[in-house]
Amino acid sequence: MKTNYWDKKSLSTSLAGWSALKHDMILYSEQPYCAQGGEGGGPPPPMHVSYVEPNILFWKKAVQLLELEQETLKSFNMNTDRLEDISNKLIDLGNFLLEISEKELRKETISDKEFSRMSWIGAEIENLLTTILQTDHFTERERYMSLVADTYTYENIMLENGIGLADEIYVVAEINGRPYITKGAVFSYYEFKSNKRLTDGEWIEMLKAKKMPERPKWIDKYLIKTKGLNSKFGYRF
Repeated sequence: MKTNYWDKKSLSTSLAGWSALKHDMILYSEQPYCAQGGEGGGPPPPMHVSYVEPNILFWKKAVQLLELEQETLKSFNMNTDRLEDISNKLIDLGNFLLEISEKELRKETISDKEFSRMSWIGAEIENLLTTILQTDHFTERERYMSLVADTYTYENIMLENGIGLADEIYVVAEINGRPYITKGAVFSYYEFKSNKRLTDGEWIEMLKAKKMPERPKWIDKYLIKTKGLNSKFGYRF
């Protein structure tokens, strides 16, 4: 009775008795279940790393501009609680990106908490945008960054300058001491001749139908027409 074999026998007997008890009680009790939680068990969550272009002057000027806007609105008694709240959130975001930029240049470690905010920064900006517009139902036009404008006319021929769909940009960046191929989005630029003035709607339809003109030749120096790179699952957002 002091051997492992006996212990296993006793365990088997106990479980059999438990099974008989459950058989009798099955109509009177609810089966246990577990919730899918975010802590413990399973593989670790993907590691979201991000990188801010460390343009210190840009971020400082952006924050200064927002602060000047706030002061100007106050001086004319035009600043409302809602506008001030939005402005404060934008200033906080600008200071955050400035701080990350400075840490990158000093080669300081970026924390998981900071990476998390950078990973969800798109949602943060979208939330600010819906607050400004006071709606989360955007029109078809507002779903696109694309726009076009005729900037010069000669003998009924217009020079059109436009923004197309976003381009993907790949940059090797050092993040916490290791090199990564980072991926982001940048404006796509077009300039072309047209015999009619295009509206934004017409331009967007051209882009959706892939009937846009060729890009300027000088862009060919850094633009490659190829499929996007797939990121590793562990680093993918």
